[in-house]
Amino acid sequence: MRFLQIFLVYIKRTFRDKMFIIIMLVFPLILIWLLGNAFSSLIGDVSPSIAHADMLYSVTDNSLNSKTFVDSLVNADIDIFTFKEEKNEDIAIDAVMKNQTDAYIVISEHTITIYKNSIYNFNGTMAELLISNYAEQYNLISTILQVDGNLLYNKSNEQPSYTKVVSIKKDREPGSMDYYGVTITSMFIFYGLIFISTYIIGDKREKTKDRILITPTHETTYQWGVIVGNVVILSCQMILMVFLGIFIFNTYWGDNLLIPLIILWAELVMVSAIGSLLGMVIKSESVVSGVAQLLIPVFVFLGDGYAQLPSTGIFGVIKQFSPIYWVNHSIFNAIYLNDYHNAWISIGISLGIAFLTTIIIIIINRVRRVAHG
Repeated sequence: MRFLQIFLVYIKRTFRDKMFIIIMLVFPLILIWLLGNAFSSLIGDVSPSIAHADMLYSVTDNSLNSKTFVDSLVNADIDIFTFKEEKNEDIAIDAVMKNQTDAYIVISEHTITIYKNSIYNFNGTMAELLISNYAEQYNLISTILQVDGNLLYNKSNEQPSYTKVVSIKKDREPGSMDYYGVTITSMFIFYGLIFISTYIIGDKREKTKDRILITPTHETTYQWGVIVGNVVILSCQMILMVFLGIFIFNTYWGDNLLIPLIILWAELVMVSAIGSLLGMVIKSESVVSGVAQLLIPVFVFLGDGYAQLPSTGIFGVIKQFSPIYWVNHSIFNAIYLNDYHNAWISIGISLGIAFLTTIIIIIINRVRRVAHG
């Protein structure tokens, strides 16, 4: 009964807080609209398909390799690649450096050399994959011919296909509103820890908690009442955010909305547990707010919440320490790739952190109870 009373009091006081409604519901919607429109030309809404990769090439001799390259690739009708001969190597390399062409290929009897710009490298990488595929097939055919030429048969009118463009869910690719609809929702769930922690700190400062504990109420009961109340409130906020995003901004959450909702629910359980712990160990609302305002943007930044960041090298390793990274990417993988592997990892991380935090809360309560006799 006392658990229910504490739970209901938390619900009522939080919903009466106008700042909670503004910060947790109104402001996220405004932010989705602003970022979605500001970055609409950069995320998915313009040129969603792969453009042509323009390549320069130079043939240095009349070897079998050079002739095969010209016949199989240059003269072939490959949709996303365009070849143009350039015999002057200096001009070709300069064009690559200035990003005037995607790659420069030099073909000789025994080697194929590729020059590409490492800064503007997407189409250049596509070109590199094409040439690597060609080289592997050429080497394979050459080896077979050395063993037994009869193992090969002639296809007189058929050109080999070295590339195949596959688009996943071509009918729906992520746009800026889709992207920020997900990332802003996960970000503001994290800000929910400020409200639960400042609520607990305020109760301690105003002696409300002391008056509650004078009654036959265990501190754990008080803690659980507040945590569960915060879970319910953040669940309502999350559901409203998701459906308002769908109806207002046409945000796409996939064919199976349940999976993203479970991922976000696991996140808010973690947030509620962490917020409760911070409220227990920190005595000042300004301190806990300052810590949250410092750490949450860092977690969001590492979690690709503001923009997609590189996932290679040491930076890619650091990103994985952000819980929001797993939340965002597991949702995107579930929506656009039908890949639920990361979803279970994200849910496991969130609930695991919540469980460990709850254990710490129980230990702190026991230590304090022993200390007070």
